[in-house]
Amino acid sequence: MRTPAPDDLIGLQRLRRWLVERLGGPWPRGPASVEIIDSWRRGSHEIRYLRFRGIRGDWVPAYALVPLNVSGPLPTVVALHQHNGQFELGKSEVAGMVGDPSQNIGQRLAEAGFFVLAPDAIAFEERRGRVQQGFFYERFAAMDELLHGRSLTWRMVGDVFCAIDTLAVFPEADVQRVGLIGHSMGGTLTLFAAALDARVKAAVSNCGLASLRSILRDEVIHCYMNYVPGLLPACDHPQIAALIAPRAFLISAGAADRGFPVDGVIETFEYARRTFAAMRVAEKIHLHVESCGHALTEGMHRTAMWWLRRWL
Repeated sequence: MRTPAPDDLIGLQRLRRWLVERLGGPWPRGPASVEIIDSWRRGSHEIRYLRFRGIRGDWVPAYALVPLNVSGPLPTVVALHQHNGQFELGKSEVAGMVGDPSQNIGQRLAEAGFFVLAPDAIAFEERRGRVQQGFFYERFAAMDELLHGRSLTWRMVGDVFCAIDTLAVFPEADVQRVGLIGHSMGGTLTLFAAALDARVKAAVSNCGLASLRSILRDEVIHCYMNYVPGLLPACDHPQIAALIAPRAFLISAGAADRGFPVDGVIETFEYARRTFAAMRVAEKIHLHVESCGHALTEGMHRTAMWWLRRWL
């Protein structure tokens, strides 16, 4: 596969099909299977504890954050948690229950009137292993996928697809206005899932992408979902970002983020910007860079909120 030029729209469509095969092939699809387990009120919204079937058939625990006293159906966001080596955290940090208060993306969105679904990624919180734990279970999950001819990215992206399927169960959720947001690992997962699921109308990746070439140059080690066998040299984060067009995409980054070099972030944006321009939707991609490291600052929160309100 040759890397298409950013204005080669036919070449990019071929690349999307090629990317699906690189990840592990098409995902099996079926009707959503959802169980609501519990619910309670917190301030301006209700929290529903639930689980849905993931792409491998296992249960994926999640929280739905549902604004109260707001007429629906509501703009809807699937909020994806970070990695940070904290496997005991996942959906609960996004929901603002535990962990770093700056990571409460879901809570803030619910308080702003969005319907939010926050799932656990494989190896985190309630999806940790029975025998292996932490990095060891994450590695086990990645090797399991490799043995089946797939990448861990395939599984994690597939679980996001299942999360979006789940939204149809909730009358409060507007399935025509679905967004994705994530920080760090959640931002990388947002990049891949938004590129491959046209149901995502707007996406925000915060400190979650930079060209893989810049990452390799700086000898950065990331989590397993960042490594797809055979992805390079044909396809890099700039091309994956371009596949999100003509839907809305905000890239948010820290200028001093050592994990995602800022020149690699700019490289990604500049390539994708040319694709958005070729599709005459240049206003639907935006780059926000702050003078911080690997963080989710108040300014980043405000910019993400502005973006999702604008396009959802």
